[in-house]
Amino acid sequence: MEEEIIAGKHSVTEALRSGRTINKIWIAENAQKHLT
Repeated sequence: MEEEIIAGKHSVTEALRSGRTINKIWIAENAQKHLT
């Protein structure tokens, strides 16, 4: 299985909305509190 990395909150949000299967989501320790 080929690994693919999606970076950025908007890119990840769009991938989730499209119904794409996500294996892991990593969030930076110092990420902003509101990700919307």
